[in-house]
Amino acid sequence: MKFLMSSLLIVFSINNVLAFDINDYVKRMKSQARDLLNSGEKVDAPDSKWEMPVIPKVKQNATSTEVYNKSGRLYEQGESFKKLSVEDKRRYRIAFIREIYNVTKNEQITDDKVISHLNMLEQGGSREGIYRSIVLGQDYLMLESMDNKSSDKLVDFSVDYGQRYLARKFSNESIKKINLWGVKRIIVEKTLDVMDSFSKDGKDLYVWYGILSADLAENFKSAFESKARQNTSIDFHHRWVQSVPYQQIKSEVIVKLHKVMNSLQ
Repeated sequence: MKFLMSSLLIVFSINNVLAFDINDYVKRMKSQARDLLNSGEKVDAPDSKWEMPVIPKVKQNATSTEVYNKSGRLYEQGESFKKLSVEDKRRYRIAFIREIYNVTKNEQITDDKVISHLNMLEQGGSREGIYRSIVLGQDYLMLESMDNKSSDKLVDFSVDYGQRYLARKFSNESIKKINLWGVKRIIVEKTLDVMDSFSKDGKDLYVWYGILSADLAENFKSAFESKARQNTSIDFHHRWVQSVPYQQIKSEVIVKLHKVMNSLQ
């Protein structure tokens, strides 16, 4: 009965989101985003000159438990978001779930799946977990088995991106052998691995994210609809990344990368 009531409340929330005028909703979300940035949370002052930090090596030790260490500023930030009402958090989560399905599988998610994923998030699940459940699912596996080759633009982007942001050398030949759906999954997975390998004080990750986001906005502006994602200021993205929970940082990187790679195919 508890689960049924929870599901009914979620359906009600979904219907409320759909009933809102989309322009009013977007304006309200932007206003809340500005409030988060100006909430008075401690934000590091940016350096006068931006330089890409050293990309950490991804630890391959299967017995290491360091990945489960949730201590450090990265896991403590985002208090303003955490203090939002259940209703407002739900709106952000529903928007994320719908967007992540759209950018990863190019399809609209059903309300039943929205409810299922929303339940996961509200019971302590992570945004990264939602993403991985999609790209490691049977439906996505079928997409990776299809004969969909990557465009030359996507191949070139993957090689350049790997070298600059992941400190990995991908060859054009190796990327061309992989189905385009596989390329997108691998690029994002390797990115998440690198993000988890940065120091948990966040300093290098903040700079990495700021440079990455500004570069994507500069070079692939048409891939993004929102003004925030189109912003080419490293300083802007550097401030934002310090104001939200770590999982929100990850989900933003996932969405941005998929949007860019989709635009290149």
